[in-house]
Amino acid sequence: MKKKLLFLVSSMEGGGAERVAAMLCNYWSKSGFDVTLMATYSKRGICKHVLDDDVNLIFLADIVNSRTDSMYMKVRRTFYLRKYIIDEQPDIIVSFLTNVNIGAIIASFGLGIPVFSSERTYPPFNNWPILYNILRRIFYPYATTIIMQTQDGLDWLNKTIPSATGAIIENPVTYPLPIPEQRANNKMTSKKIILCVARLSAEKNIDMIVKVFSELANQYLDWDLVILGEGSERKKIEQVIGATKLDSRIHLVGRTNDPDFWYQQASLFIMYSKFEGFPNALVEAMSYGLPVISSNCKTGPQDILINLENGLLVELTNDREPLMHAMQYMIDNEEEAKAMGDRAIAVREHYKIEKVSMKWSNLFDSR
Repeated sequence: MKKKLLFLVSSMEGGGAERVAAMLCNYWSKSGFDVTLMATYSKRGICKHVLDDDVNLIFLADIVNSRTDSMYMKVRRTFYLRKYIIDEQPDIIVSFLTNVNIGAIIASFGLGIPVFSSERTYPPFNNWPILYNILRRIFYPYATTIIMQTQDGLDWLNKTIPSATGAIIENPVTYPLPIPEQRANNKMTSKKIILCVARLSAEKNIDMIVKVFSELANQYLDWDLVILGEGSERKKIEQVIGATKLDSRIHLVGRTNDPDFWYQQASLFIMYSKFEGFPNALVEAMSYGLPVISSNCKTGPQDILINLENGLLVELTNDREPLMHAMQYMIDNEEEAKAMGDRAIAVREHYKIEKVSMKWSNLFDSR
């Protein structure tokens, strides 16, 4: 009889955590688990990631029959989630993201079902309301295991919530990425592409990338900048792009269900985040053999990149010069950039889903 696995996420609209959730659900379904993926987002949303037919996708908002997010509805959603868990009796519960983790632990409390909850960013830099920080300290010790993505993350957990049990599991990479049944005509430019894939939020520092590109644009007329992602900073980034007068060369694409297309089209990848958990897009770009530039932020890039070996690590600063010099180096030294991209492909083996899934399986079996 198949083991039943309930995977809880916030939404499936887009983003790195959601793509990893989809990858793991697809793999576990193929490996013999009966997998249900539940999106707990109050406004429901839709799924923009490719899921296998055998993965059962449900929305907690449909069960609760509400799209509001008051404190009363948070409590009600937790109650309905607990009822669902009692009715369905999953053998294992996996959750992603702080708010979902807390809800999963509370909803399953006392039911004897192991809960494996994963933090998706480096908590000290995550701007959660103080209530979530308090609830995390109270309830994380009741999870079977709290999964962090880097040693820095595990060190934080051991120091901040020493009674919680922690483990490190990196994100998997799948190459090539799943391709949707209908591919849109995404071709926007015939020039070489510098690609940025990120949520449009302050910590991703995309305005800095735009400003640096704008200073180099006249020097490199055969290059354009393409930005994939959506988020709260869209209007600000649009204003920054408008101020550069480079609307025809800086393309703000928004969300896409076909990142494979853009990784195939790109010639250089750039990430200049202020902080990360484990940067999915960086590893994905490397798996496609792209030369990559990354800020040396906490956490993830130092675990993935060796400077000048499989990419460039750039110190995080408000000064544009380090990032500008890195972009110039990659563009001007085409052969060396290609060699770095060729070496970067090793992430396909290092972070392949079979290896990452085995780490999860070892946790499941050791509970």
